[in-house]
Amino acid sequence: MLDPAVTVAVSPESTEAKPSEPDRRAYIRDAESQSLVFRVTDPQTGDVVMQIPDEVILKARAYAREAAPFLGERVAKSA
Repeated sequence: MLDPAVTVAVSPESTEAKPSEPDRRAYIRDAESQSLVFRVTDPQTGDVVMQIPDEVILKARAYAREAAPFLGERVAKSA
């Protein structure tokens, strides 16, 4: 007969590490791009684990915002 491929220790004396605090999740507004950002951070280190949209996208949005003409601003067109 074959031995089981996986065994699991479920006793309370198990030496496995206790689960850490859950990651912190928050919505923030990026000041430069004026975009809403979903950010997951590690509660122990404060490091960003995941961010949507990515930092590159936020920088591109901020650049596009600065490069776009203001409403009501006249733009010289040439043919």
